[in-house]
Amino acid sequence: MSTNGRGSTSRLKLDFLPSRDLPPLRRAAATISSQGDNAGEKIRAGLEALEKALGLGREEEVRLMIDEQSTQSRDEEDDSTAHDLEHRFAHSWLTRIVSGEVPGLEDEDQDRAARALAALCGRPASEAQITAFLFCTADAIVARTRIGDVPITADALGNRTWGAAPLLARRLVGRYVREGERAQRVLELGAGTGLVGLALAALRNTHVDLTDHHPHVLANLEANVKLNDLSEVAGVYRLDWQAVHGAQPHYTSTAQTLPADVPTSAPYLSPLPAGERYDTIIAADCIYDVHHPVWIRSVAQRYLTQNGVLHLITPLRETHKAEVEAIYGAFPREGEGLCITWEGDEVGYDDFGPRSLGGGQRGLRTTYRSFEIRWQGDVHT
Repeated sequence: MSTNGRGSTSRLKLDFLPSRDLPPLRRAAATISSQGDNAGEKIRAGLEALEKALGLGREEEVRLMIDEQSTQSRDEEDDSTAHDLEHRFAHSWLTRIVSGEVPGLEDEDQDRAARALAALCGRPASEAQITAFLFCTADAIVARTRIGDVPITADALGNRTWGAAPLLARRLVGRYVREGERAQRVLELGAGTGLVGLALAALRNTHVDLTDHHPHVLANLEANVKLNDLSEVAGVYRLDWQAVHGAQPHYTSTAQTLPADVPTSAPYLSPLPAGERYDTIIAADCIYDVHHPVWIRSVAQRYLTQNGVLHLITPLRETHKAEVEAIYGAFPREGEGLCITWEGDEVGYDDFGPRSLGGGQRGLRTTYRSFEIRWQGDVHT
């Protein structure tokens, strides 16, 4: 299976097409009423085929080729219209079942249709899912990381793996494999599900500390560390960038809210020790407030070694132009202190779009900008 970015497949698969393979509901409804459950079985068979096409109930697998750039092929562009038509057909078919337009079906049938409809509406709306990310060369799988995504609750956006993380993970794993040199100590900021950090930890000889601020996200991070059996080389800590920065206490970001029932005794709520130092800091799609780049700079000033590097990647969304400009305000291209030493754009898929009917995750095609930020000039750390 060829993949780009978040595992999007080229060419719409023809083994299942909703417009061709799902039974007509109007005819089925009449048959159920007059002849019994034979038509109902056809609808259930259609539900089963649709669930299989969506990858529900099984572990998803995404192959990330570390020796390829993220591009969109002409096949993918040509497939977009066909995919959208099939998606709309499946959406309408499921909606009619969920809304009760087809008499004679059982409650379980409607529940199955509702789960499939949620999956079609995008990953944030769907149920918990485990995805195996395979980092591959043309000849071998060099790293395998299993990531559990769970439903977004109490504004815990980090419970889902968004499109920037696979791109950064693929680039760093590829670099470490090609160059043979690996970071010794890695700090991931706003780690979310932890894909980037855990992919690096899977290479061994690298210690990774995963941090976030939301307690629900931290709980899922801890579960993902255990899922990959990496507890010996990966820690989970709570880190408040604003507290590190020492920002004015009256400022409150509206980008994320925290639940009122925050636990107090879980081990993953321990704060990251101030005396730690890291040769690599990573931050994937963490900036959704204009203050965040300055706060991240303060975190890097505290935790990044003199010869270390901060890898930052952010989507170029129309709604977040000010946040991107704030990155350049916090990290100039030249001068002293923490400066941008490299930047580049690549294409991926924001993972909140509809699940692909051909397997994998389609999402919204998005351009991402990556930065490498290092100490320049006279450094005192």
